[in-house]
Amino acid sequence: MKFGFALASQRVINGVRQFDLKSMVDECVCAEQNGFSVAYTGERRATGITSYSHNPLLMSAYGLSNTDRLMFAAGLVVLPLHHPVTVIQDASTLEAFYPSRFRLVVGAGYAKADFDALGVSMNERGKRMEAGLSAIEMFRNGESGPIADPYRGIVPVRDETLRNSSLEVMVGAWTKVGVERAAKYGDGWMSGPLDTIAAIDVMAKHYRQECQRFNKKPYIVLLREAWIDKSDRRAIETYGPFVLKYHQVYMERGHMYDPEFDPWIKDIQSPADLTLDHVIPDRVLCGSSETWFRNLIEWKERINP
Repeated sequence: MKFGFALASQRVINGVRQFDLKSMVDECVCAEQNGFSVAYTGERRATGITSYSHNPLLMSAYGLSNTDRLMFAAGLVVLPLHHPVTVIQDASTLEAFYPSRFRLVVGAGYAKADFDALGVSMNERGKRMEAGLSAIEMFRNGESGPIADPYRGIVPVRDETLRNSSLEVMVGAWTKVGVERAAKYGDGWMSGPLDTIAAIDVMAKHYRQECQRFNKKPYIVLLREAWIDKSDRRAIETYGPFVLKYHQVYMERGHMYDPEFDPWIKDIQSPADLTLDHVIPDRVLCGSSETWFRNLIEWKERINP
């Protein structure tokens, strides 16, 4: 099992949020020297979050140019917001610059503000994911042809400079339809951070079944929020408030908790009713090193990420 981390490119300095590329590179070099495999940075077009940026490919390019071995991943790019030819050409070019060190992860997105910012209807997410992933697959296979609605255009013949591309393309998803797309079109599946391990276990089994159907080798990236400290109590006291806050934000944005895995949801009237007892168990890697080892061994046995 390999380990990655979320790339923090922004800091609050003297009360002002700004890019801090020196600290970002320092963190990447430290991670590279201590055995981490990959740094992830995601996309936000209308809201600012420290591990995300407007353009994850740009942040990945900067990180790649300042490290020697660490892999970087645009994880994830909200595919419905972009033309798929642009996404796959840019990603393939970056992988050509740094062979076997860049990974593209695409997903359907969920933040309405991002869609509003680029004038894309959220009702088209499904169609755009299918058409976009199909176009990306054509490009990777060296094929050319028209792109399905609602996109316009043609997948061009791949440039000779990209003919030996070994770019990994994965699909981030937390729905059954999403993991089916991951099996059909992707080299792997990245889970979401909000679902319990029990829920992801069910999705992982479905994903592996779909991989068999498409004769694909399954590959799972398990995305978890995490904090390590000298004791479980200190970890929860330090990190717990952040966990609670982001779950409240996700709930406000419309994330639906599954009563099968989160039976407490029936008693929740508003995000303010959430507690740490609701959102940490079987979900967040938070505690001492002993707790981490215990959880990771269990998760490896259940999910095999």
